[in-house]
Amino acid sequence: MITRLEVDGFKSLLGFAVDLEPFTVFIGPNGAGKSNILEALGLLSRLASEPIVDAFRHGRGRPSDQFTHLGGEVAQEIRFGVEFLFWGPCPSGAGTTASRLRYELVIERSQQDSGTERLIARHEELRYIGRDEDTWIGSHPEFANVADSFRGGDRQFVATRDSTVLDPDVSPQPVRVDPHRTFLAQSRESIPFNLATGNLRGCQWIRLDLANLAGPSDRVDTGALRPDGSNLPTVLADLAPRLLGEVRADLVALVPGISSFFVVPEGESFRVEFELSGGERSPARLTSDGTLRLLALLTSLHLRPRPQLIGIEEPENGIYPGRLRALVDLLLHETQRRIHEEAEHTEQIADTKADPLVCDFVPTQILLTTHSLVILAALREHPTHLRYVDTVHREGRRASRARRVGRASKENRHLVISAREIEQLLDVAKSEAIG
Repeated sequence: MITRLEVDGFKSLLGFAVDLEPFTVFIGPNGAGKSNILEALGLLSRLASEPIVDAFRHGRGRPSDQFTHLGGEVAQEIRFGVEFLFWGPCPSGAGTTASRLRYELVIERSQQDSGTERLIARHEELRYIGRDEDTWIGSHPEFANVADSFRGGDRQFVATRDSTVLDPDVSPQPVRVDPHRTFLAQSRESIPFNLATGNLRGCQWIRLDLANLAGPSDRVDTGALRPDGSNLPTVLADLAPRLLGEVRADLVALVPGISSFFVVPEGESFRVEFELSGGERSPARLTSDGTLRLLALLTSLHLRPRPQLIGIEEPENGIYPGRLRALVDLLLHETQRRIHEEAEHTEQIADTKADPLVCDFVPTQILLTTHSLVILAALREHPTHLRYVDTVHREGRRASRARRVGRASKENRHLVISAREIEQLLDVAKSEAIG
């Protein structure tokens, strides 16, 4: 689980830092930079598996567009800091590993004599987090026993790119530095590396596109659910019967008038049909936008291997308020589940190179962006899960910030905002958009 994210130099994220929960909702007006938070995590996820330039090319916009623009100039580097919490049994024979790790990465635009630029990793570090510096655990005492059971001992680092030294217990020999790939994107026979890599690689992004969601999908388009949902029928066809039954039960509970759905083979494709309460069937293209969105979101919760993190952009689109509140309750419950509740739980094999190593260790972490007052109301009794995102002026430009939701005062207004104030601000933003 990612407990803290720091980003400096990515789009509107300038000196940005936020502590995360198992379920975190980024709420704020349009244009505040909420989607940039998920995009930054998406870039980190790709950097853990792809060459650096490919990771940027697969993002939104040109590589140079992803660096912060300051006064007509483009930032020269992007800095990331990510803190992790892991818990659960290690593979047999693998010893123990720290439950708290911090990963730092600096990507630099390096100008060549020809005038071209290359993207390189200028600094990279993966290390253990000591008890004295662990402020997140200090504010989350329910995880204290887990963290204290697996501290890193006296070993203060796993790897630093600057000194090209790995943890001597893992790899005593210096490693060859490839500036065009991160350490995490290279094979390492190391549990700490695989834990961090597995968590970042195992992210699922949901940015549904209704133009693609209602159509059929090719039989070979299996694997992870595409962010736009375009391969939803094939992913459903590939689910184990028990998991498909769980998706069906959840959808029926959320959408009155739907009694079931079916995945129907059609030539070289699959398509989805819905059964209405009267027994008649309806193709996906004639089904409401909200029902299709809910089906895709519920499917993402039942994928195997389980995603380490699911990032969802604006789930409120097309979903009725009552169903949206029920969906929020379901998402919150999913992040609070423990592995012993899972019927299919099995022991991890003794393979330190399992990818991802922690797929069954922890519940899926869920992050979502929204400007919905319905979601705000649904979480009024759970304000610890809310982060309000707006913009402030930093270094001569507008930059995104995230504040906790709680009781605000003059002394902590730069850190905390009340739910009532959020409601007023979103009302004003909505009125301005309509007017």
